[in-house]
Amino acid sequence: MSLDVFRGMTIAAMILVNNPGSWKAVYPPLRHAVWNGWTPTDLIFPFFLFIAGVSVVFSFAGRKARGESRKYLVLHVLWRGVVLIAIGILLNMLIHPAWNGLRFFGVLQRIGLVYIFAAPLTLTTKPRTRFLITAVLLLGYWLLMILVPVPGIGRNQLTPTGNLASFIDFHLFPGRLWRTTWDPEGLLSTLPAIASALLGTLVGDAFLDSARSRISSKRITQLVAAGLVAVVLGELWGFEFPINKNLWTSSYVLFTGGLAIMLFLACYWTIDVKGWTRWARAFVFLGTNPLAIYAASDIVAVKVLPSIKAFAYPRWFAPLGPPAAVSCLWAAGYVALWWIAGWIMYRKAIFIKL
Repeated sequence: MSLDVFRGMTIAAMILVNNPGSWKAVYPPLRHAVWNGWTPTDLIFPFFLFIAGVSVVFSFAGRKARGESRKYLVLHVLWRGVVLIAIGILLNMLIHPAWNGLRFFGVLQRIGLVYIFAAPLTLTTKPRTRFLITAVLLLGYWLLMILVPVPGIGRNQLTPTGNLASFIDFHLFPGRLWRTTWDPEGLLSTLPAIASALLGTLVGDAFLDSARSRISSKRITQLVAAGLVAVVLGELWGFEFPINKNLWTSSYVLFTGGLAIMLFLACYWTIDVKGWTRWARAFVFLGTNPLAIYAASDIVAVKVLPSIKAFAYPRWFAPLGPPAAVSCLWAAGYVALWWIAGWIMYRKAIFIKL
């Protein structure tokens, strides 16, 4: 249950920060960091990739127990990854219908690419091997970003327009980036994003070892300690390779991965160990249909919500209080709308999966 709750909390946070009443009035913690550094909003996406990594371990364990072959599972992974990428591009087409200038990258595209690489590694390698692959991805990305010179700019430039990742995206996908010269879900920065998911698989393996009984207090302590070490290492690495979501830096992976481990363990301890579930049930409704709720909320936010907001927000919401508080209230109301949708789907046992 704790995994569904953690996933539901992440989906709720995604919807909240993406749909303020007014982008001119948003509390700072509900905005992304402009460049280096982080806010609570910058934790959401890596948390989701971490959760995906944990989920993959349990999914494969169950499916292998049902007799599904490794070949079939790999083919399903590829199919699911491609479909996620296609859905992400279709969502982008709703925002920018014209092919010219259509953005290729996005949240679902990154999840799809990460899944295509991380899931087969989970299926075919042992945890120790994945730990080494994670280290290679983080160190390799760091070395690429600081040692490979960008033509006309030089090496070790981590500005929005001067870094290697932006250079590659700008020249491979001109006119199709979130910003004119760079994209936060670009191609090269997908490498460390894979590491974010692999960290989740390592935690999933730790739980799978104790699948027949409740995970031991000793193992919980070890995992919490690992999360704390990752946070500290991320902070220290950040002095050399700044914590930066837009570049998905290696320090960012360790820092957010460590926090994800500790928050997930906190959910597990309170829900699955102590049995304090009443507060958590609301998030289960969102966490059991994450793809459907995220995609649908995005579509409604783009195609339906603007006209409703143009009429209702200045008349009924804006007069209620301070602009930032009202803007947050609108976003919370939108989250509540999708909580109701999730509750209905849960009650009717409708679970949409790829």
